[in-house]
Amino acid sequence: NAWSVVPYLLPFAVTPSVAALPAGPEIRVVALNLLFRNENHAAVRDYLRQVDADALVLSELTPDWVVALRDVTREYPYWLSADRINPWGLGLYSKYPLREEKITNLGLPGSVNVSALMAFPGGEVQLVGVHLASPSTPGRAAYRNRQLDRLADLLGAAPSTTGSPRPSR
Repeated sequence: NAWSVVPYLLPFAVTPSVAALPAGPEIRVVALNLLFRNENHAAVRDYLRQVDADALVLSELTPDWVVALRDVTREYPYWLSADRINPWGLGLYSKYPLREEKITNLGLPGSVNVSALMAFPGGEVQLVGVHLASPSTPGRAAYRNRQLDRLADLLGAAPSTTGSPRPSR
């Protein structure tokens, strides 16, 4: 297991460089797993008000959570969501207009994942909210892997980078 985290821990590890994004307005996106059996609605409402995000991605969104968060989500006039009575509901809430909204299950029937273009003052940003199966058994790991494969198909090819090693310190 250590092999997979070594590049994040060592300053001399080789990592590809990523092109810097142009300077512009910042957006704050908060992705939060609500835990569908969690009943501490007040703490979640307080947290979401405090972070004052431009967009929310809420996984494990149930009908009870939709009702409990109504006071918060009404601040987000643009949304795409599908609640479920199980852990597979998901919602995307935005303060900026959404277009090309899509709901998909990424290969795990009954699950919900969302994708949309968000038009904020600095331009459009594609937001993709996913809730992957936990790989706790071989069968669930296969579901998770199928979801990742379908997510890769949805996102398309990664942009090319000029991969050069990070200098050592």
